[in-house]
Amino acid sequence: DDIFIGTGASSCIKNIMKLCLTMDNDVKPGFMIPIPQYPLYSACTAEFNAELISYYMDENNNWTLDPDELERAYNEARSRCVPKAICVIKSRKSHGPEHSPG
Repeated sequence: DDIFIGTGASSCIKNIMKLCLTMDNDVKPGFMIPIPQYPLYSACTAEFNAELISYYMDENNNWTLDPDELERAYNEARSRCVPKAICVIKSRKSHGPEHSPG
């Protein structure tokens, strides 16, 4: 129910990431980012001294989101950070799929 207004996509992304920057027992926060990704996400993650949690889109299946891959990335990251947020990007390809919830 919250609406965030910014001066553009970059400032909005940075502000949302900043909202998630809390340390839990001195463990870095982490952000789940799809690969391939926009460089802004990895740059912001580095700027905020957070952990980049890469998950891979399924290129052979029209760049869909694979729940098993999300779970793999999440579980692997938990040993080095506290996952705080996930970035989901709709494919820019005209033939790209819509993301479906599970």
